[in-house]
Amino acid sequence: MVQPPERPDTTRVVLWDGRDLESSLAYDLPLVGPHDGNVPWSVIAGVLRQLAAAGPDPVGATSVDGLGIPVVDARPATWRFLDEPSYDLTDALHAAVTMIGYYGDEDPDPELLLGGFLLVAPATVRLYVDRTAGPAARIGLDIALRDEEGGVREGFTGTMAALPSLVRTELGWNASGAVDPYCAEVYDFTHW
Repeated sequence: MVQPPERPDTTRVVLWDGRDLESSLAYDLPLVGPHDGNVPWSVIAGVLRQLAAAGPDPVGATSVDGLGIPVVDARPATWRFLDEPSYDLTDALHAAVTMIGYYGDEDPDPELLLGGFLLVAPATVRLYVDRTAGPAARIGLDIALRDEEGGVREGFTGTMAALPSLVRTELGWNASGAVDPYCAEVYDFTHW
């Protein structure tokens, strides 16, 4: 991933098949939207995921960079994604996992630290969390990756804001009864 010198409002992501550098294909993804607002990272990740899933198409390249790598202008794909977002469970999983700080994070005094995660159902992730205050045992928090209508959740802002308080005061109401060798207890927060 680099910023092309001729396009300061763009990030260039180069993908390859992992075996042959000749398969490299670059995608220029806009950092600024059509109305001068920043393009959210989740949109950039979603567009890149869709482009990569479609497979390399050097025929769609509009230019070649200084190293001979074909470059595809991904602005049209980004504008389509902004108009009609299409997230999948990998996007929801990423959003859920990043809502809790991790060891070495910049927050000097976090209440919760991410110790790991595991998919426990097709649309449920279990976050393994260590508390910095209170009981020292690692706990598991089950988080839904789909909303009530079955759509993919691409953000967890409300859950993220409420989670430290919920862990301090509401665990007993959310005990799941699940047994997990990776934590002392499991709590069901799939309804949040």
